[in-house]
Amino acid sequence: MRKIINIVASDYTILCTIDTGEKFKYDMSFVKRSNQEMILPLKDINFLKKVYIEFGPLSWPNGY
Repeated sequence: MRKIINIVASDYTILCTIDTGEKFKYDMSFVKRSNQEMILPLKDINFLKKVYIEFGPLSWPNGY
C-alpha cells in the first residue's frame, strides 16, 4: 500500500505526493455544496488548508 508523504492545499484542491514520488490532485470542491455537520468547517478555505496526514489518511482538526 502506498503512503501519502506530502500534501499542499490550495483553493479547494489538495495536491498529494505518495512515496513513489507520484503526485495526484484531490478535488475538495464538493464541500461547498455540502450541509453535513463534519464538512461545514471545510467550506472555510483557511480551515481546509489545515489538512494534515494522520496515520495515513488526510485529516482536519475537527476529526474529518
